[in-house]
Amino acid sequence: MRWVAIMCTVWVLGACGSSEPETMEDCLKMEAGTKRDACLQEKIVEAFREDPERAEQIIAEQDNSEGLRDFMWYLITREVDPNSNRFCEKIESQALGERCRAIVARPHLHRDLLKDDGNQGAGGGRAPGAAPQ
Repeated sequence: MRWVAIMCTVWVLGACGSSEPETMEDCLKMEAGTKRDACLQEKIVEAFREDPERAEQIIAEQDNSEGLRDFMWYLITREVDPNSNRFCEKIESQALGERCRAIVARPHLHRDLLKDDGNQGAGGGRAPGAAPQ
């Protein structure tokens, strides 16, 4: 009987341990490695939207040996704050930093071309790639 109780406990704990992480805190509890890094990347945007200060702290605490910290700054820029270079400036990788700044540049160009003042923006024409009128 005792053996059955032990086996049930092991099975339940194993089942709990195999579930997918649901929050950033779940990711942080994971053992260091590729799965943890992927989890952090998947959850960082949601975590940032919920608590920007905590998310910035989490990013700052990550080892950047595989570019994890840089990539999370890139994700925050792309998904949360594409109008500012403030997170791009924290990226150490030159190539990813340039890519980040390119994302920031795009919305600015499109905003100028497509102002909400009617049909045409300050540029006096259609956005690049727009259909003829």
